[in-house]
Order: sequence, then C-alpha cells, then structure tokens
Amino acid sequence: GHDPNGKAAPYKQLRCINQSKRGMLALNVEWFNMGQLRGSGHEHYGINQLDLCGASGVAPFYLAMSRALDLLLSLEHADRERVSVSGLSGGGWQTIFISGLDPRVTFANPVAGYSSFRTRARFSSDLGDSEQTPCDLATVLDYTHLTAMRAPRPTLLTFNAKDDCCFASDHALQPLLDAALPIFKLYGKPENLRSHVSWSKSQRASEPVNVVATGPRSSLVALVAGGLERESINNLELHRVLGSLREAIEKNWSVEQTPEMFCFGLLESFDIKQLEVLVAPRTIVKR
Repeated sequence: GHDPNGKAAPYKQLRCINQSKRGMLALNVEWFNMGQLRGSGHEHYGINQLDLCGASGVAPFYLAMSRALDLLLSLEHADRERVSVSGLSGGGWQTIFISGLDPRVTFANPVAGYSSFRTRARFSSDLGDSEQTPCDLATVLDYTHLTAMRAPRPTLLTFNAKDDCCFASDHALQPLLDAALPIFKLYGKPENLRSHVSWSKSQRASEPVNVVATGPRSSLVALVAGGLERESINNLELHRVLGSLREAIEKNWSVEQTPEMFCFGLLESFDIKQLEVLVAPRTIVKR
C-alpha cells in the first residue's frame, strides 16, 4: 500500500519472514513511488499523462504485478496450485486488479482496497489515486466485475467498519457481494466468496469487548487473539477448549480438519497454558 518505506517497512519484513517460516515463497513487490521507487517520475498521478497520449497509464501497474508472478512461479519450489495475493489499502487495489485478471492467482484477500465505480460516484473518499480510478476503466468493466471474475476461486473480501481513509464496509462491501455472489453460485461454489469486517475497540470505547468461542479451533484462535490484543479484548469465554496442543498429534488430526492447530512452531514455543498466561489478568471462563 501507500507506505513511503516500501518493502523495507518493518511490518512488511516481519510478515514475509513469518510466511517464509511457514514454508511459503513470499514476495513484496515494490510499488511505484514507494521505497526504492520513490522519486521524481514515479508519482501515481503521472499516469494521467500517459492516458492523455492514448497509452494506458494503469498498464505499468498491472505489468509489474504480472511480472512478479512470473518471477515467483519460476522458482523451483513454487506451487502453481496455491498462489495467493493479499494487500492493504493500495495493496488491496493491487490485489483485486491482478487476481481478477490473472487466472494464476488461486486465492485473493484484498483488504480495504476498493469499491465499485457506482459507489465512488456517491462517496468521493473512495476515489483513490489515478490508477485506482483510471479515466477509461469504467468503459470496459467495474470492480464488481473484477470481483465476479474471481469465481470460483476462493476470495476473502476484508474491510474496516470505520476507515480514516476510504472504502468503509458500510458502503463499499455489499455492492461487491451482490454482484459477485451469483457468479460464484453459477459455479456451484458460493462458499468460496467470503467477507470479513474489522472494527476496533476505539469505536465502542464505552463497551467491554468480550469474545465467546466454541470448539477447540475457535477457542485457540480466541486465545491467540486475546494474548496479542491486550487493548482490544477484555475477557474470553471458551467452550470445549483444548487442554494442550499435543491433542492434535495424539488424536492424529490433519491440517484439512484443523488448519489453525498447525501454526509453524506454536507448540515449540507455547501451549494452551502459556497462551492463557498471556491473557492474564483478564478473565478466561471455560465451559
């Protein structure tokens, strides 16, 4: 997204390192006018000069992402059946643009990165930079079409309930789902189009945020979230929580059954008891 530090931003480096530890081939593509490409001649609004001359200003953005996929898939251990693209804000736009048009992308998770042109006509906060609202794109397709073109490949649309920039869920998300879900249904895969809306405790400062989780999978996720989000989550109520992560091995569970249990190195560093300590002194109720 729009981070002047580009791929050198610490959170991007940490994410790529984490993905690498999980056995993934991770590539954070440098975006125009960010990081190493920051400087005169790389400004996003410069693409309108190309449009003026009858050349596609958005083409360099697409070609950069397409070439990145070429590079990744040329690596020896690349798995063409599991190619994922995800990004936040400007990265969310990049995600839907490349994953809607390039069939090599098998999973996509655009985060707070786009809305339909009809939505943008009513909410000027969603206009974004020039590449996000190319002057001629709407003569060919809308972002609703790009979302529908993901079918039947798994797609998770993530938006913020409140966003200090753009693409808030209350106006951006539903038109995309309304347009794309019928196409996923035609393929017999409506379950492959999912959505998630994030909100922060600051939006409900006067209300305690208590998490209720049922089953070993959801309870594990709730414990991890409670340990990491000390300012956002108050108390946990867990139903049928595991006594130990060792149960995943003792009961011979597979990753298809319980994918959350197989986070790289989790049992090596933590078990359920240690995760519970991270939540303390907040309350954990087990039922």
